[in-house]
Amino acid sequence: AIKEALGEGHIYPDNSCYELREKLGKILGFPIANSRVGNGSSELIYLVGVAMLEEDDNMVISEYSFIMSKLITQIIGCGVKEVALDSYHHDLDGILAAIDENTKIVYLDLPMNPIGTSLTRAQFDRFMEKVPKDVLVICDEAYYEYADRQKLPETLQYVKDGRNVLVLRTFSKLYGLA
Repeated sequence: AIKEALGEGHIYPDNSCYELREKLGKILGFPIANSRVGNGSSELIYLVGVAMLEEDDNMVISEYSFIMSKLITQIIGCGVKEVALDSYHHDLDGILAAIDENTKIVYLDLPMNPIGTSLTRAQFDRFMEKVPKDVLVICDEAYYEYADRQKLPETLQYVKDGRNVLVLRTFSKLYGLA
Protein backbone atom coordinates (compact mmCIF):
# COMPACT_ATOMS: atom_id res chain seq x y z
CA ALA A 1 0.00 0.00 0.00
CA ILE A 2 2.89 2.35 0.78
CA LYS A 3 4.54 1.63 -2.56
CA GLU A 4 1.27 2.32 -4.37
CA ALA A 5 0.77 5.59 -2.48
CA LEU A 6 4.29 6.88 -3.20
CA GLY A 7 3.35 7.82 -6.74
CA GLU A 8 0.68 10.24 -5.49
CA GLY A 9 2.00 11.05 -2.01
CA HIS A 10 3.03 14.55 -3.06
CA ILE A 11 -0.48 15.54 -4.14
CA TYR A 12 -2.57 17.51 -1.67
CA PRO A 13 -6.13 16.30 -1.13
CA ASP A 14 -8.99 18.29 -2.60
CA ASN A 15 -9.74 20.81 0.16
CA SER A 16 -13.15 21.56 -1.32
CA CYS A 17 -14.12 17.86 -1.18
CA TYR A 18 -15.84 18.35 -4.53
CA GLU A 19 -16.68 14.68 -5.19
CA LEU A 20 -17.99 14.13 -1.67
CA ARG A 21 -20.11 17.31 -1.81
CA GLU A 22 -21.43 16.27 -5.22
CA LYS A 23 -22.54 12.86 -3.89
CA LEU A 24 -24.03 14.35 -0.73
CA GLY A 25 -25.88 16.89 -2.85
CA LYS A 26 -27.48 14.10 -4.85
CA ILE A 27 -28.47 12.18 -1.72
CA LEU A 28 -29.82 15.23 0.11
CA GLY A 29 -31.20 17.06 -2.92
CA PHE A 30 -28.92 20.10 -2.75
CA PRO A 31 -26.81 21.92 -5.31
CA ILE A 32 -23.12 21.50 -4.56
CA ALA A 33 -22.82 25.26 -3.96
CA ASN A 34 -24.98 24.87 -0.84
CA SER A 35 -22.61 22.57 1.01
CA ARG A 36 -19.25 22.79 2.71
CA VAL A 37 -17.08 20.20 4.38
CA GLY A 38 -14.94 20.85 7.42
CA ASN A 39 -12.91 19.01 10.01
CA GLY A 40 -15.92 18.40 12.18
CA SER A 41 -18.72 20.68 13.35
CA SER A 42 -16.30 22.52 15.61
CA GLU A 43 -14.39 23.88 12.63
CA LEU A 44 -17.58 24.86 10.80
CA ILE A 45 -19.00 26.61 13.88
CA TYR A 46 -15.70 28.43 14.23
CA LEU A 47 -15.69 29.51 10.57
CA VAL A 48 -19.30 30.72 10.70
CA GLY A 49 -18.57 32.64 13.88
CA VAL A 50 -15.49 34.31 12.41
CA ALA A 51 -17.40 35.19 9.25
CA MET A 52 -20.52 36.57 10.95
CA LEU A 53 -19.79 37.80 14.46
CA GLU A 54 -18.21 41.04 15.61
CA GLU A 55 -17.65 42.40 19.11
CA ASP A 56 -20.99 44.26 19.27
CA ASP A 57 -22.96 41.18 18.17
CA ASN A 58 -24.35 38.34 20.22
CA MET A 59 -25.26 34.71 19.79
CA VAL A 60 -28.14 32.98 21.58
CA ILE A 61 -27.57 29.42 22.79
CA SER A 62 -29.16 27.04 25.25
CA GLU A 63 -27.55 26.23 28.53
CA TYR A 64 -25.51 23.01 28.18
CA SER A 65 -25.40 23.12 24.39
CA PHE A 66 -22.30 21.90 22.56
CA ILE A 67 -19.39 23.85 24.07
CA MET A 68 -18.08 25.15 20.73
CA SER A 69 -21.18 27.30 20.39
CA LYS A 70 -20.09 29.22 23.47
CA LEU A 71 -16.35 29.12 22.76
CA ILE A 72 -16.70 30.94 19.44
CA THR A 73 -18.24 33.92 21.23
CA GLN A 74 -15.25 34.00 23.59
CA ILE A 75 -12.84 33.81 20.64
CA ILE A 76 -14.59 36.69 18.85
CA GLY A 77 -15.18 38.66 22.05
CA CYS A 78 -18.88 39.13 21.37
CA GLY A 79 -21.87 38.55 23.61
CA VAL A 80 -23.48 35.23 24.33
CA LYS A 81 -26.95 34.81 25.74
CA GLU A 82 -27.38 31.45 27.42
CA VAL A 83 -31.01 30.50 27.89
CA ALA A 84 -31.83 28.05 30.69
CA LEU A 85 -33.33 24.74 29.66
CA ASP A 86 -36.98 23.91 30.18
CA SER A 87 -37.21 20.35 31.54
CA TYR A 88 -33.97 19.44 29.74
CA HIS A 89 -35.20 20.87 26.41
CA HIS A 90 -34.44 24.03 24.46
CA ASP A 91 -36.67 26.80 25.83
CA LEU A 92 -37.80 28.18 22.48
CA ASP A 93 -39.82 31.01 24.00
CA GLY A 94 -36.82 31.97 26.11
CA ILE A 95 -34.56 31.88 23.05
CA LEU A 96 -36.98 34.07 21.10
CA ALA A 97 -37.14 36.53 24.01
CA ALA A 98 -33.33 36.69 24.12
CA ILE A 99 -33.01 37.69 20.45
CA ASP A 100 -32.36 41.40 20.03
CA GLU A 101 -31.09 43.77 17.34
CA ASN A 102 -27.51 42.57 17.93
CA THR A 103 -28.27 38.85 17.62
CA LYS A 104 -26.64 37.37 14.54
CA ILE A 105 -26.86 33.66 15.33
CA VAL A 106 -29.11 31.27 17.24
CA TYR A 107 -27.50 27.88 17.85
CA LEU A 108 -29.61 24.76 18.39
CA ASP A 109 -28.20 21.28 18.76
CA LEU A 110 -30.81 18.78 17.60
CA PRO A 111 -30.70 16.48 19.47
CA MET A 112 -28.95 18.34 22.27
CA ASN A 113 -25.36 17.39 22.93
CA PRO A 114 -24.82 15.92 25.53
CA ILE A 115 -28.36 15.74 26.96
CA GLY A 116 -30.07 13.94 24.07
CA THR A 117 -33.39 15.81 23.99
CA SER A 118 -34.68 17.38 20.80
CA LEU A 119 -37.54 19.35 19.30
CA THR A 120 -40.51 18.13 17.37
CA ARG A 121 -41.22 19.33 13.85
CA ALA A 122 -44.19 21.35 15.08
CA GLN A 123 -42.12 23.05 17.80
CA PHE A 124 -39.36 23.95 15.35
CA ASP A 125 -41.83 25.18 12.73
CA ARG A 126 -43.53 27.49 15.27
CA PHE A 127 -40.11 28.73 16.39
CA MET A 128 -38.98 29.46 12.84
CA GLU A 129 -42.15 31.48 12.16
CA LYS A 130 -41.02 33.92 14.87
CA VAL A 131 -37.25 34.09 14.31
CA PRO A 132 -36.24 37.32 12.54
CA LYS A 133 -35.25 36.63 8.93
CA ASP A 134 -31.81 38.22 9.38
CA VAL A 135 -30.81 35.90 12.24
CA LEU A 136 -28.95 32.74 11.22
CA VAL A 137 -30.28 29.60 12.90
CA ILE A 138 -27.57 26.94 13.15
CA CYS A 139 -29.02 23.44 13.54
CA ASP A 140 -26.22 21.17 14.69
CA GLU A 141 -27.43 17.67 13.91
CA ALA A 142 -24.29 15.74 14.89
CA TYR A 143 -26.44 13.03 16.48
CA TYR A 144 -29.14 13.06 13.81
CA GLU A 145 -28.68 9.41 12.86
CA TYR A 146 -29.23 8.30 16.48
CA ALA A 147 -32.58 10.06 16.87
CA ASP A 148 -36.07 9.14 15.73
CA ARG A 149 -35.96 10.99 12.41
CA GLN A 150 -39.74 10.86 12.04
CA LYS A 151 -40.01 13.21 15.01
CA LEU A 152 -37.08 15.53 14.24
CA PRO A 153 -37.59 18.89 12.55
CA GLU A 154 -37.07 18.96 8.78
CA THR A 155 -34.30 21.52 8.98
CA LEU A 156 -32.94 20.82 5.50
CA GLN A 157 -36.27 21.91 4.02
CA TYR A 158 -35.72 25.37 5.51
CA VAL A 159 -32.38 25.56 3.71
CA LYS A 160 -34.01 24.42 0.45
CA ASP A 161 -36.66 27.11 0.94
CA GLY A 162 -33.97 29.77 1.20
CA ARG A 163 -34.35 30.49 4.90
CA ASN A 164 -31.41 31.70 6.96
CA VAL A 165 -30.67 28.21 8.32
CA LEU A 166 -27.39 26.30 8.44
CA VAL A 167 -27.56 22.55 9.06
CA LEU A 168 -24.47 20.78 10.36
CA ARG A 169 -24.07 17.02 10.04
CA THR A 170 -21.05 14.84 10.67
CA PHE A 171 -19.49 11.55 9.75
CA SER A 172 -17.70 11.39 13.11
CA LYS A 173 -20.50 9.97 15.25
CA LEU A 174 -22.39 7.14 13.55
CA TYR A 175 -19.72 6.47 10.92
CA GLY A 176 -16.66 6.87 13.17
CA LEU A 177 -14.86 9.08 10.62
CA ALA A 178 -13.55 11.86 12.84
